[in-house]
Amino acid sequence: MADPSLGEVVVTDSRIKNPELAPTKPNPLSKFSSVTYSAALYMLTPEAFNTYAETGSMSELKGHGNGVYIIAQSGGINNEIEDRLLTLDGTLGAGKEGYDYYIDNIVISSVLPGGENIASIGTNVKFKIIETQGFSFLTDMIKASRELNAESEILKDQPDDYEANGFNQHFVLGIKFYGYDVNGKMVTSGSPEVEGYDNGGGDGDENAVIQRYFQLKIANMKFKLDGKMVVYNVEAVIVGEQVAFGNMQGEIKETMTIRGRTVGDILSGTNDKSSKSLAEQITEAVGRSIERQQNDVEYKVSFEFLDENNKETKTGIPAARLINDATFNSKIATGSQEKSATQVNIADSYSSTSFDTQKQAIVIKGGSKISAVIDSIITKSEFVTEALNTVKTQDAEAKNVSKTATKPLQWYSVNPVVQAKGINKNKTWIYDIKFQIKPYNVFFVRSNYVGKNCVYTGPYKRYNYLFTGENTEILSYTQEYNQLYYVTSSMSTNADEAPNKTGSVPVVPKSTEKTDDIGAGLYQGAAINNSVKATLYSPGDQSMAKIKIMGDPDYLMTVTGISMAAGVNKLTGNDGSINPLSGQVLIEINFKMAIDYAEDGLMDITDKLQFYRTSKPRDAGIDGMVYRVIKVESTFSKGSFIQVLECIIVDESLLFTDGYDPSSEETDEDTDGRQ
Repeated sequence: MADPSLGEVVVTDSRIKNPELAPTKPNPLSKFSSVTYSAALYMLTPEAFNTYAETGSMSELKGHGNGVYIIAQSGGINNEIEDRLLTLDGTLGAGKEGYDYYIDNIVISSVLPGGENIASIGTNVKFKIIETQGFSFLTDMIKASRELNAESEILKDQPDDYEANGFNQHFVLGIKFYGYDVNGKMVTSGSPEVEGYDNGGGDGDENAVIQRYFQLKIANMKFKLDGKMVVYNVEAVIVGEQVAFGNMQGEIKETMTIRGRTVGDILSGTNDKSSKSLAEQITEAVGRSIERQQNDVEYKVSFEFLDENNKETKTGIPAARLINDATFNSKIATGSQEKSATQVNIADSYSSTSFDTQKQAIVIKGGSKISAVIDSIITKSEFVTEALNTVKTQDAEAKNVSKTATKPLQWYSVNPVVQAKGINKNKTWIYDIKFQIKPYNVFFVRSNYVGKNCVYTGPYKRYNYLFTGENTEILSYTQEYNQLYYVTSSMSTNADEAPNKTGSVPVVPKSTEKTDDIGAGLYQGAAINNSVKATLYSPGDQSMAKIKIMGDPDYLMTVTGISMAAGVNKLTGNDGSINPLSGQVLIEINFKMAIDYAEDGLMDITDKLQFYRTSKPRDAGIDGMVYRVIKVESTFSKGSFIQVLECIIVDESLLFTDGYDPSSEETDEDTDGRQ
């Protein structure tokens, strides 16, 4: 029975508030006696790519002549059922003969939001293409690209001097899993063994029980000729991430001034049509660029705000005000001087120039990243400050003032969805970009400024490890404790009176309140917001763990770049994989310990391990330790599928939302207490 003093803590399967996480989902491959996989690399026409980005389903493109052609596959290509790209006669389609190219040694690295990639997923893919005889892969790719481009209506007006580049195309990496029963019989996707698992909206292969697809843009390719078979080492990125967050289209080219009261006003003009939003001004700047003949393909940038269930909304983030009336000071507001672009001296991007009780005027400097502007606008709004227990006054002294948090802390996530428009005169692909912005649940953050975290609703995965007799997943476990790790704070309150929301991590006061963060002048609470943001975006922590597991397709997270309207729900993508854009991904690992051999010769095992300071986590249903996953590396090589999870170990005080401080409790003497 859970301790009633724990407030809103609900963690055991029978009491998880979110029924979608009860019970936790096991590795779907664990249902089979044996499993194998098949990997394939496809090239798509721009029309096929656009369809996939909107639907997230390769089944929408199945069949012949729909703009999807296979380049390489582990085990070779079946000419009868698959459209081959690289054929002997240079034409495309099924039933064509051609040399087989193979793909292997695939490594997919995904950095989850809140780490190195701020509020989005960062995915890097590496693989090898193997040519067993000859050296024709490069020239074959060029020939095939000409044929593929000729099929596209989008490319009918491409520049006359454009020469098809075999690697400047749109690709999809597909991975299919096949399961077998105890008799060695293949289990098909309609069998009871795979009930409840979506096969990923695949390409019609009924034998594949689970399928995952990643839309790719090739970033780099190397090879070596040494008289043996030729191996091409390829590096690729997700198309939407590369376009929306890169320098080509993810950067604001002109300095512009935007006015509005809310996040929606500034970014998309959702609530205020009297001033031009960021999206409108970027699109107009593109038009001026076309007139100057710097770019002959028009494109637009848009922002779409979604709620937690991925439905379009005008409340929440878009309605969050940039001006907090509770801390507004008219002495500063009146007579505010407008600054020119040349006077702006914020290190990264833009500064506040003037404000009143209705609107904020912001100058955004040319060269700013769109993603950085989104980050600063949202994190300096009431969407964040309403969850803080401290704000700054809007007077010259900018004092810290205690307040009551009115909601749990939520952050935001960004999903970049792009649509190919064509190739410009610089021979570069141009895209429409839609930034889908939604709330991101925060269960774990080391900050004394946060009034309340989101309720921990249980882990995505639960593993039974040492001496449980039930370990089927974990191959190795490594933990690192960084004694030099600390959290900075600028709180002016007495340290003895400050709430303990950093766990065992020491708090070091800042020597100054100055900050050069983007939009620091937006309002005086920026220093506090920046402190919370720095903690969320730091990929390190005091206690880190690296866990090697048997490959689990649920960690092959494919949602980035796919429209949220394509069946993506709060917790999973349309293919059943984890959706890390909804909130921090947490897992639990349970441990037991061997004591000694008993008189009967069997080992005595105890489950009274206490990993936290008190027994309260155990009373709440947490038998082991809770981890926040910050990075997943998946490796496919020679038939083996292994994953490595990089995790932060969640401190006891951060598992609870009611201000519970474990340092005030005595360690339970009836357990083998271990920290």
